[in-house]
Amino acid sequence: MALNQHWLCNYSTNICTDDWTPSLKALWECNWSETLNNDIFAQIIVRNFTDIDFTAKSVEEMLCLAISALQAFVQDNFVGPLLNEDDKFKELSWHSDIQRIGNDSVRNYLISDGEEINTNVNHPELLAVAKFILLHIGERISDESIDQFIYQNWLLRYYGVHQLVIDEYTDTFFNGINKVSNSLVENVNTVENIDKDSKVICLLEISAWQLHFKRIFTAKEKLQMAQQLLDVNITIEGKLGVRTKYQQKPVPQLMLRVDSPNGDIVVIPSIESPIAPAKLPALLQLDDDTRLEKIQFINEEDNIITRTKSIVQALILSTYNYIQKSQPKDKLANEELMPYLMTLMYQEQGPWSIRISVLFENIIMEATHKRTVERSLKQCEEIYKLVTKSDSTSNFHRLSFVYTSYMRPHWIIRTQLADLLVSLGFVKTALDIYLDIEKWDAVIMCYNMLELKHKAAEVIQNELKKKETVELYCMLGDSLDDKTWYERAWEFSNKRSGRAQRHLGSYYFARKQFEEAIPHLEQSVAINSLQESVWSRLGYSALSLERWELAAKAYRHYTHIEPNGFECWNNLAKAYLNLGDKQRAHKVLAEALRCNYDNWKVWENFLIVSLDTGNFEDVLNAHHRLGELKSKYLDKEVLTITVNAILQNTPDSQGRPSERLLKKAQNLLAQLCVQYPTEGVVFELSAKLFDKEPLQKAQKLQKAYRAYTQGKNAWTKTSEGTLQVLGLCNDLCESSLKAYEEVEDNLKTTAVSQLSSARLTTQGCIKAANDSEWLDQCNEQILMLTDLLEIIKTKLLNKP
Repeated sequence: MALNQHWLCNYSTNICTDDWTPSLKALWECNWSETLNNDIFAQIIVRNFTDIDFTAKSVEEMLCLAISALQAFVQDNFVGPLLNEDDKFKELSWHSDIQRIGNDSVRNYLISDGEEINTNVNHPELLAVAKFILLHIGERISDESIDQFIYQNWLLRYYGVHQLVIDEYTDTFFNGINKVSNSLVENVNTVENIDKDSKVICLLEISAWQLHFKRIFTAKEKLQMAQQLLDVNITIEGKLGVRTKYQQKPVPQLMLRVDSPNGDIVVIPSIESPIAPAKLPALLQLDDDTRLEKIQFINEEDNIITRTKSIVQALILSTYNYIQKSQPKDKLANEELMPYLMTLMYQEQGPWSIRISVLFENIIMEATHKRTVERSLKQCEEIYKLVTKSDSTSNFHRLSFVYTSYMRPHWIIRTQLADLLVSLGFVKTALDIYLDIEKWDAVIMCYNMLELKHKAAEVIQNELKKKETVELYCMLGDSLDDKTWYERAWEFSNKRSGRAQRHLGSYYFARKQFEEAIPHLEQSVAINSLQESVWSRLGYSALSLERWELAAKAYRHYTHIEPNGFECWNNLAKAYLNLGDKQRAHKVLAEALRCNYDNWKVWENFLIVSLDTGNFEDVLNAHHRLGELKSKYLDKEVLTITVNAILQNTPDSQGRPSERLLKKAQNLLAQLCVQYPTEGVVFELSAKLFDKEPLQKAQKLQKAYRAYTQGKNAWTKTSEGTLQVLGLCNDLCESSLKAYEEVEDNLKTTAVSQLSSARLTTQGCIKAANDSEWLDQCNEQILMLTDLLEIIKTKLLNKP
């Protein structure tokens, strides 16, 4: 290829050289009318890549056409301005042929796993062109590493963009992104003639697509690789500052610090971009009588926002999105996220697309606060105008770093605008927007709020008269609560729509008719296996019917899609337990705890399963954690089995000796002794763990005896209780004698005192046992205890 990394069109520079081909120059200048005018492509559509003699130049032209089509599509649907009808697309030599590819229309050609592209997509033929070329041209790209890197990078971008304009996740794009990403990462690690910035941008894009599919750990790995390549440190620091106009006392506030060992962070406009920088959209004024526009730190230097390069801004935004996706949504998480947004919102220069995304993230964050929701609404209106209308911002600037910017399609921005209107009570105004963008579930919601439920069905029926679609049939079924329309949608799709089967399954699921729901839910995931909600409902239905194999299968797939939901892991463990696979249940419950460390019910399940599977260390950890979560927690049976396993050095599930857990068990039982001073079993179990320290063992047995014998000889009411206390007293005497014999000189006084206590305890125990009605059953133990008592008396009389 002609120009190595410049083919990536990251628009980080605007340097054209004389050896660029006209097509590449037009691509760099975002001149879509010229780049999309390709006679070779007209032949390819008709012949479907057969009998075409490709030269290196024609392959390059085809790739240029695919890139141009994808870029034009992204401009028209993401960053704007919208392409006008007079852009001469219809005059292109291939335009009429692309309207039908094979036997399908463009929209049918773009269906993936039974899922259609959103109805608001503009110029879908542009995406079809990119798909048609990129999925066929790969084998014609040369084997040179840089050529493959460029091709795979654009293939990754196509997969990602196509997924973004489909409302449901699809397995095809998930697998495609994973496959291409693995190859790109290999090139990043091994190919030397790819410049550093292109490698970083590639890694950030991979991270973005992995986050889209909730692959948190994979995204984090790529993010760390990019950060290491850039040699940039991004940290959060606490500094004193104020948030309100009348705040007198400064308190610690979070701020973002961006630095690098080589000091190469500050933007140098003359180097980064020789053309005039784009005017970036600004954060609207808050105009609040209490809250400040931004945090004011006491130290003036802390109020200066570090100016960073575009690529570093992309890294900061990626870090923000990673933190947002990997942490639970709460106010504390928002506090940690705000410094990232503030740093990016107050940059004077940088990528236009990144600024739009940052402002949109701020809109979402401010939408839930009464002091900022009005600015959120105004800002959303402003952003929608920016991404749909022409202004002084060039296409060049709009598309700069767009694939690392987490941009949303324009109808998502408009949906957010309508959601804000609903939250402020402007339901009718929001309804008009929902109708315009054909968001039918929200239309139904609005009519329900307006108590005009029948109107939703009328509107959808009128739309069906204009054009039949699977979505409209399904939405009509929702509004009328009639499964007939879901069946109609299934037939209309030629039995290819996962959506129709999803709605049918959900219809029965809502009525708890699980037997009827399961076949439809199974068929839906057979068409598109990346449906989180469907797998969840399928798993719950199977659990309810005690179909454990199906439940395990469903929840396994669910955890593959959504690995951070503890309930699915817990339900999967339940299925494995009922299948008798306790080892897998134990591993699954460990995953559930990783997702929710504070759920005591999961910890209790984990405790029992850990014991059943011989994971004794996990038993101790679980019991300790339950004590933290419930203030006090005691499972005598579990502790007894675990302590005995440690004393007998029973190998755990991995064949490791259990005696290594002695100290951990001692610490746990020491805490329990403090929490449960009247539970004799706790002190008795603790004493067993000090078999090699007779003095401590004797002291704990002494406390165990007191706990067991509280009350007026209640322990003598049963034969079992009497025998238990006599046996305990016997151990107490033996341990006290052993301590007296073996203790060091500096502890001799303590040992004598303990022996004396044992004597008094034994005398009382023998007397109570003799007075009980179980004398015949306990006679042998009483005689043994009497002999020990005599030995203790002799020792005490003859003590030095």
